[in-house]
Order: sequence, then C-alpha cells, then structure tokens
Amino acid sequence: MDKPFGSANKERETNRQLERDSSEIGRQPRSGKDLLAGVIGVLVIANWSWGLMRDTRSILLDMNLDKRLAENVRHIIEDNGDSVLDLHGAYERDRIGGQA
Repeated sequence: MDKPFGSANKERETNRQLERDSSEIGRQPRSGKDLLAGVIGVLVIANWSWGLMRDTRSILLDMNLDKRLAENVRHIIEDNGDSVLDLHGAYERDRIGGQA
C-alpha cells in the first residue's frame, strides 16, 4: 500500500524543520542553571574520585597496615616448614578480627 500524496509532503517538511532545529542547537545561549548543573556534576565526580583513591591507595601501593596480622600469617606458614618470600594480603578489618 502506497502512502498518500500529502504524506510525502508532510514528511519532507518535517525533515526540513528537524534540520533547521538541529542547526540552531549550538547557537542557543547557555543559562545559569546549565552552568550550575555542570559545576555540581564536576564536584560530585571529583568527590567520588577522591574517595576511591583514598580507599584503594593501600592496595594499589602494596601497603600492609596490619603488621601483626602479617607476622602471624608468616609464622603459621613458616612453622610448617615452608618459607615466605613475599607476603601480600587483602582483607577488611571489620571482617577479620571483628575490629572496625
């Protein structure tokens, strides 16, 4: 079934209107609300990024903050006749030992 003759004209006019609207998008002035929303977005992302870096720095820098736990693990392994050359442990204090 073919489209009616008037439908093609309407479609062509709609396409022209869309082209005019899309060419004017870049020329519209920015409002203060757009700027404020952008600044708030930057602050939210910066806060999230800083928190992520703070929470993962010990893992990424290969730090071991609980020396006593590392030594206990090392002694358990070495008491069975094995040797420990390099000990890396990933844990959360609230899950191991019940301390926060």
